[in-house]
Amino acid sequence: MTIFNLIFESLSPHLICLGLDLGRVVAPSLEELKAGACPTPLIMPQPAQADLGANLFARCTMCCSDFNISHGGHNDVKTHVNGKKHRELAAAASSTQSVTSFFKPAVAKSVIEAETRWSLYVAKHNLPFLSSDHASKLFAQMFPDSDIASKFDCARTKCTAIVKEALAPHFHAKVLQNMSNPYSIMIDESNDKENKSCIILVRVLDAEVGNVKTRFLDMPIVNIGTASNIFSALKASLKKYGLDFSKAMAFMSDTRVGVDYDYNRNRLQSITRFCVIVIIIKIM
Repeated sequence: MTIFNLIFESLSPHLICLGLDLGRVVAPSLEELKAGACPTPLIMPQPAQADLGANLFARCTMCCSDFNISHGGHNDVKTHVNGKKHRELAAAASSTQSVTSFFKPAVAKSVIEAETRWSLYVAKHNLPFLSSDHASKLFAQMFPDSDIASKFDCARTKCTAIVKEALAPHFHAKVLQNMSNPYSIMIDESNDKENKSCIILVRVLDAEVGNVKTRFLDMPIVNIGTASNIFSALKASLKKYGLDFSKAMAFMSDTRVGVDYDYNRNRLQSITRFCVIVIIIKIM
């Protein structure tokens, strides 16, 4: 019988061997845990400073140190646990609150829900994100007895992040899901001097409400507003979301005063190849 077997027999049942290559764990007995003699398990990895062929080392996770157990075995473990350094660190650990103790799961979840609902309200009613800077203090003053209001903290930066990174992808995914059914396309171009936008809206059957709704799809930049450029931007937006004109039933657009006839004709020639109904609304 090797020294390895002798030591681990003497440590049993306090020592659980997990294999020489994987490391070992010294597991205290239930009585020791109740008495507080060994508050943490002792892990025995392969030590870098010694050859395990001749010696065995245990590692204390409380002290973050290795100690030799090749001579006394279980007594070496008990000696370390009863040492001054280990007891001081164990006492400090027992009096230190865990990070999770500072969080109340129910309240934290309710605060997240409140901040999300506020961000949705800001986006739905086109309020400036700057208004969120005053919301936290206002809610705390309005509802002084509420834990949720006291922990509500959703200024412009967080509100913007919630709208752009959480709410927008969520609702946009629903739009794309509804576009698996036939839909109509509506576009309108801005007349900004720089970075002219082409707003693309779709009319889809909203499965949740059971009614046809107008939803935002995309807003590409089209600085040169020719028919071919606008049509190319429209195709690129549909392709970006894995869509095409196969289920597009109608196309609606407007023309601005001063646009010549060739512009209208080119657009019609491009769209009518895909859509059943094409409506051009000319604003005079």
